[in-house]
Order: sequence, then C-alpha cells, then structure tokens
Amino acid sequence: MTWPLLADVKIDRKPDQIDVSIDGKPFTTFFFGPNTAKPYLAPLRTADGTVITRRWPMEKVDTDSHDHPHHTGLWFTHDDVNGIKF
Repeated sequence: MTWPLLADVKIDRKPDQIDVSIDGKPFTTFFFGPNTAKPYLAPLRTADGTVITRRWPMEKVDTDSHDHPHHTGLWFTHDDVNGIKF
C-alpha cells in the first residue's frame, strides 16, 4: 500500500466554527465562540469517513449515552482555562 504524500486540505471559516475537508471529503468542524463552553472538534472522521466521536450532546440521539454532557467531540484543556477548571 502506498500513502499519498500530499492532501488537499480546505478550511471554511465561519463566525463560530471552522469546517475542515480533506481531498473533498468532510473531516471535522472546529467549534468555538461565545456560545461554546470550550472549543472542540466534532464530528471527527477517519480517512474512509467513519465518524469516531459520539453525536450527543451536539445532536439529540437516543442511542448515544447521555452521560458527561461536557464531553463534546475531541477537546483538550489543562487546569484553568478562561476561568473554568478542567
């Protein structure tokens, strides 16, 4: 198997989010802004398009676990961020 050396990465900036696509396929969206408690990426997809992050709480989904409503997609924080302890 050979791996491509270059990928066509597109970024579409909107007021409170950035959509990212790779080779014309959606990869993720970066959410931020005043209505977002902490910045996060969701949904996060593999190269074949498989979504690897849960959809709840960003979407109402009965089949997803409804624990930890602060776990939104992929996020990283350390100690005190904007006055919130993580």
